[in-house]
Amino acid sequence: KSAQVTLDRARQNLAYTSIFAPIDGVVVERDVDVGQTVAASLSAPQLFLIANDLQHLQILASVDESDIGQIKEGQPIRFSVQAYPTQKFPGIVKQVRLQSKIQENVVNYTVVVGVENPGGKLLPGMTATVEFLTGSAKDVLLVSNAALRFRPTRDMLVKLGANPPQTQQPAAGEARPAAAVANGQQGSQRWQGTGGGNGGGGHNANAVWFLNDDGKLERARVTVGITDGQRTQVDSPQLKEGMQVIIGSLAAATATSSSPFQSTPQQGGPRPPGAF
Repeated sequence: KSAQVTLDRARQNLAYTSIFAPIDGVVVERDVDVGQTVAASLSAPQLFLIANDLQHLQILASVDESDIGQIKEGQPIRFSVQAYPTQKFPGIVKQVRLQSKIQENVVNYTVVVGVENPGGKLLPGMTATVEFLTGSAKDVLLVSNAALRFRPTRDMLVKLGANPPQTQQPAAGEARPAAAVANGQQGSQRWQGTGGGNGGGGHNANAVWFLNDDGKLERARVTVGITDGQRTQVDSPQLKEGMQVIIGSLAAATATSSSPFQSTPQQGGPRPPGAF
């Protein structure tokens, strides 16, 4: 009987030498070598890191507390990785974890994003830059944000028959308006906006300026929608696709100016694109 007990114990110890993976998958990392002594007195050591299915991956995205309120489960996202900088990959928000982490005095939350990887192009450990889609619009008009910030000059308001602001004095060689197509394209970098939000005594509150069929300046009140930081959705019965709207004015050039463009070019001289 004693020999039988010893034999059973030896067989049990021998069975412990065979280690089996708990799941089927792909070995991502091997932490031990053949013949290496493994100590497991306190906790089981990690021998291999196994990926269950590389066709389905997860992104652990860090989102700061100022933006976490716009993130919800089921929300679509798109992301890019350094290996494919010109390609965007889709994903879905699976979970918003409640545990917060403080990094550089900023509170961040971990958002788990589910990603499909049918082609195997994405690899574990890659760094991803995630864009969360918080709003979308289809078949709408877009204008450059510069068009919404444009403030008309005194001469422009006079041509419109409006009362010009008393606090603004016209400069010599008043600027001419630059125009951009209402699909959001901006003009040349040599054109500068006259910025100022609700400039002209409130004449430009939620409005854009454009040239009508007679070549005269007109103002269209608009209802603004979502924006991507460069272009903004607008809605107005006076605006149509392809219409030119004013985004800025050409500053008056001095005699010593190095700019090849003049505010009042001579007849037959070169004009910048979009000048009127």
